[in-house]
Amino acid sequence: MSKTGLSGFDTLQLAQTDVVLSANQSYSSQIICTDGYFLIKGLVYSDVSSAAGGVQIQQAADTSDFDNSYYNLASFSYTGGNTTTNVFSATIFAPFAKIVYTNGGVNQTIFRLTFFACNK
Repeated sequence: MSKTGLSGFDTLQLAQTDVVLSANQSYSSQIICTDGYFLIKGLVYSDVSSAAGGVQIQQAADTSDFDNSYYNLASFSYTGGNTTTNVFSATIFAPFAKIVYTNGGVNQTIFRLTFFACNK
């Protein structure tokens, strides 16, 4: 379901969770069709750091490609407690996407992850 955001562009929510992760545990969103959208924008917050390269935006030509080979559009490491560089965006180049977050070696007590596909 798409909606019009405050900036006047259509958005499609790809993933949203606030379920805390144990040490080294991963969260993987459902595979979402992003056809017709241009950007993926996201926001992540945790009280502890992610694994190295622990935030990934994965894209693929079809839903079965995620099991074999996918395109890792963007990945970065998140530093726990950071509220300055926890917002980012990446260009969509494949019709399907999912978000994968891998926690670092410490249990979380706070975790928020939200990603949207946008047409502008």
